[in-house]
Amino acid sequence: MRAYDEEGVDAMMIMPPDHTYIHEQGLLQYYRELGSATDRPLVPYVRGFSPSTSYLDELTRIDSVVGIKYALADTVTLGAGIAAGDDDIVWVDGLAEPYAVAYWAEGVGGFSAGVSNFRPEIGLELYDALSAGNWERAQALRDICLPYQNFRDERGDENEIPGAISIPAVKAGLACAGLHGGPVREPIRSLSSADRRRAEELYAELDENIERLID
Repeated sequence: MRAYDEEGVDAMMIMPPDHTYIHEQGLLQYYRELGSATDRPLVPYVRGFSPSTSYLDELTRIDSVVGIKYALADTVTLGAGIAAGDDDIVWVDGLAEPYAVAYWAEGVGGFSAGVSNFRPEIGLELYDALSAGNWERAQALRDICLPYQNFRDERGDENEIPGAISIPAVKAGLACAGLHGGPVREPIRSLSSADRRRAEELYAELDENIERLID
């Protein structure tokens, strides 16, 4: 963490430890110890397990924690955690555009990027619509993201693990947009030829919908 301090970062997003078994109180102590090792604020990334409301409440009351990235498809627990937690904490939807509308209604103040990685105008328009309480437009913007985002949730060829093509699908979107995302890191696999063609087709559909709704 000292290296990040020396670089002058504004905050650090902290992934949960990669253990087979997780204990809520152990996690809370882990974040407290990280907070004592740096003067930079922390943003814990909540994913990979189902937290209790009391855990989310206690997490918001750790002095170094300024925000929480919530990446679980559980709106009820999210809403309960926001209601119970410290009002000064910023909650962020970690499941990208598909969950932005529902999570915003529960009290989140931002969302992570899915298709907005390679078509940022969608994310900007969606944020503006949510901030203005324009739910109809926000839903329409979310909906044009769904085909590509649903593609990201797929397994890909010769694989049974859900979401295995999520990252290479984003990199394919970058390529379609004329950008460069670089190769994937092992053990992630690149898209198959068939999946790459699907990514190109879905991108073309997305591009048409952006032109209709935004441009």
